[in-house]
Amino acid sequence: MCSERNGFFKIYNGPEEIRPHIVFERGTLMYCVYCGGVCDTREHAPSKTFLTRPFPSELPVVPACSKCNNGFSQDELFTKTIIALYSDYSKSKIYDCDYSRKENREALSSFQTFLATGRFEDVERIERIIVKLAICHAVYELSEGYKSVRWNGYPNRIWWKFKPQMTKDEINDFDSFEDLSDSLLPEVGSRVYDKLRVLEMVLRQVDDPEQKTPVRQVVLLWSEIQEGNYRYMCFIKDDSLIVKIVIHEFLYATVIFTPSE
Repeated sequence: MCSERNGFFKIYNGPEEIRPHIVFERGTLMYCVYCGGVCDTREHAPSKTFLTRPFPSELPVVPACSKCNNGFSQDELFTKTIIALYSDYSKSKIYDCDYSRKENREALSSFQTFLATGRFEDVERIERIIVKLAICHAVYELSEGYKSVRWNGYPNRIWWKFKPQMTKDEINDFDSFEDLSDSLLPEVGSRVYDKLRVLEMVLRQVDDPEQKTPVRQVVLLWSEIQEGNYRYMCFIKDDSLIVKIVIHEFLYATVIFTPSE
């Protein structure tokens, strides 16, 4: 796995016409990344719910209206508690849950059902948060994915698994850097350019070592917000917007968006 830490503070240098959808800046016109309405609050990407103290001195932020911003809080805590319960069950404890909170009690009930049946209740709550996080990362890094004519905010695929459910090959494949050599580059000025690296290699033929072929790869590194707690990457490939997220090195998720028709 290749990642870059503290590389998420880069100033936005993209087109001014989409700046209100991308950049949180008090006193300016901004539009919510979720509903598209005029807003004046910021959304951390990721939410501090999935981090531990001391928090990073700065976090990526995007514009969001207060209604949307506050509307995810309960499901975020529910999702974090599910991760904590499963990690504890798998002997890799993350944190102690406070069952005075309604969301934690609901998560405990859902997890007990999972232990009895092998299926989670309320998976839509977990998926809602995964999609929410994916939208924030896509907006911040790629200048894409905000509520607009091009993107409607609904993914055409959500995939997620907990680490104990994955094979070693699945984990290794997920953790590797992404080869974007044949992919479309994002909007000029997008912050993701900070995470792109060009690898130059020389290949030699087995039967003729003197025969050399230069190869250039464009690869995307992981953005590590807090070591061991949260990392992500997002990119555009085959006209799809793809976001990969790992929370507490335990929940692995991929969200794929396609443009609105």
